[in-house]
Amino acid sequence: MPTQKSKVNWQEWTVSTFEKAKKEDKLILLDIYGSWCHWCHVMDKTSFSDPAIIKLLNEKFIPVRVDIDKRPDIRDRYNFGG
Repeated sequence: MPTQKSKVNWQEWTVSTFEKAKKEDKLILLDIYGSWCHWCHVMDKTSFSDPAIIKLLNEKFIPVRVDIDKRPDIRDRYNFGG
């Protein structure tokens, strides 16, 4: 039986996500993502597919992924040109 591949536990940008980070005393790792973005897909296939990185992100951070097409306000605030 094949084992299920571990994944980064991406969270939505919500008040409850930030409350969870505060309660667990963890930093937010913000990933500003575009489904059309070549480098975003490269990151998914390399860094965000590496078991050691996945483990680190899920244990030590609250990973938050924001689709910049759905949340241009966050893109404008945090994405300073790439």
